[in-house]
Amino acid sequence: MPSNMAFHDLTEHQIAPPEAKSLLGLGSKFIVTPETTTGSLEKNFQRIQRDFYLSVYFASDCDDDLNIWTGTDNDKDNRSKLYVKSKWTPTDLDYVEDCLKHLCNKDCYRQLTEEEANTAAKALSESIEIWVRRHRKKIGGHAAGFILNNMAENSSNPFGQFYILYKIHKGKKDNAWPTRPVCSDVTSLPHGLGKWINEMLIPIAQRQKSYFKDSFELKRRLDELILPPNAMIFTCDATA
Repeated sequence: MPSNMAFHDLTEHQIAPPEAKSLLGLGSKFIVTPETTTGSLEKNFQRIQRDFYLSVYFASDCDDDLNIWTGTDNDKDNRSKLYVKSKWTPTDLDYVEDCLKHLCNKDCYRQLTEEEANTAAKALSESIEIWVRRHRKKIGGHAAGFILNNMAENSSNPFGQFYILYKIHKGKKDNAWPTRPVCSDVTSLPHGLGKWINEMLIPIAQRQKSYFKDSFELKRRLDELILPPNAMIFTCDATA
């Protein structure tokens, strides 16, 4: 029997029997696995079928996945990889030009000099470090260490990554495929902080009445929704 039981009696008058502490303290790995599957697998089958249909529809004509690199062979560490698996794939030049359509939009982006970018990165690093050390007792030593260590690991290349996704399902517009710009903070200075904040916000978001896990859950709710004949629906979307 383990000496440190992972069970705490939180009942109002500690009425849980002693046997419960001995049993539950063993952990979930001691729970007997049923010999047969319990419950319905219908939802699992529906999801597998949908994923399979999507893979077939967007499958490439060739078996090999297409890897397109932007950048020179002499700059392998800084070049970006475009991974495309669909009925249509852009050329290297198409991809760069489509990226520049977004980056050259002065209403959304501003080009910085190398000095300005490095100065901004240094200021951000100092700001995050000050915040972490000021609130270390509240966020906990483990979280504080994770944020600072992650920031130190990314300090050699502190900036985020920009790339685009082709929205092939939307069809061509003005004889060009629409794209979605993505500014990713992965491997950047605030990545560790953002990951910790996300973990803190998930339980709060899941408690909201408007929360649903994914599109499958949304469809299930809509299928069960009963509306009067005069009901109206309002939808909105963001443009990029």
